[in-house]
Amino acid sequence: MLRSVLPQPLSLVLEDVEIPTPAPGEVVIRVRAVTLCGSDVRVWKGEKTGGVAWPATIGHEVAGEVAAIGDGVDSHRVGDRVALAPWFTCGECVHCRSGVTNLCDAMEVFAYGIAGALAEYAVIPALGVANGQLVTTTGTVPWEIAALAEPLACVYHGHSRSRISEGSSVLIIGGGPIGLLHLELAVLAGATTVIVSEPSAQRREFALQHGATATVDPTSESLADVVASATGGRGVDTTIVCIGHGALVAEAIELTSKGGLINLFAGFGGDGLASVPLNTIHYRQQDVIGNSGATLDDYLYAVELIESGRIDLDDYITDRFPLAELRAALERATSGDAIKVAVIC
Repeated sequence: MLRSVLPQPLSLVLEDVEIPTPAPGEVVIRVRAVTLCGSDVRVWKGEKTGGVAWPATIGHEVAGEVAAIGDGVDSHRVGDRVALAPWFTCGECVHCRSGVTNLCDAMEVFAYGIAGALAEYAVIPALGVANGQLVTTTGTVPWEIAALAEPLACVYHGHSRSRISEGSSVLIIGGGPIGLLHLELAVLAGATTVIVSEPSAQRREFALQHGATATVDPTSESLADVVASATGGRGVDTTIVCIGHGALVAEAIELTSKGGLINLFAGFGGDGLASVPLNTIHYRQQDVIGNSGATLDDYLYAVELIESGRIDLDDYITDRFPLAELRAALERATSGDAIKVAVIC
């Protein structure tokens, strides 16, 4: 079988290795599609190293079919179509016991400390199988669309904490794949004003096609003027920051209304520090929240949204590459105007 390996950042090797045999409790899947995440690109470029075991096989947004099962596995059969919630939790820490499994103290993440899915076959560890995180799907959508359940689950987790409902006004800073999925959920929730700030013209047009009421090119237009015009000067109810630049946080706070909420959805690079207007938060009585990962329930809901057609993600896949062209796929994912890049394995 073909397997990708990153011996070190910016280095990529395609190896021909034996198809793995599952140990007790494990499942081996025939990978059919992996969609590339921004974190995959950052690992490849050496910008994200925490938790990565080198040499690394990345790829955690995955769909495929069961190829072999280890002793003791009775939850799956060979041939089942599956997708993976890639966060393997301990079930014992205080966060797991309280149901906030995305904050598990002993979480293992597929494709970081564990070999990922950018290969023709991948091993799903026994812990993930036992926890129910290898989810059987119906096969009603293409493989690469099923793989999008992972980013949609993470976005849904953040959305569910962002107080967006019928009639809400929402500002999304960053119209990449994550920001666009936030747009989908805001529209589904009944938000009547959804503004997307994004420098890419292609992504701005995509946002308008998917329900944005306005888009802004922050390199040449005043986002503050657009927000003021759309909200009568009040500011938006919710701002979601989907770009990890600290300088954007102060702007997000200033553009959010009294009693509003700012969701710092993106992870922040560098030292992670930002200068923010504390008195604006104080006197406007705003809530500023963070967001990390998703739970299995979030993932199951994301699968249901996709398979039911309540959210149509068919045109999110702008580029498809075979596994043998993984380097080109990673380079395309850094282009700034692709939506999602899929690797067909």
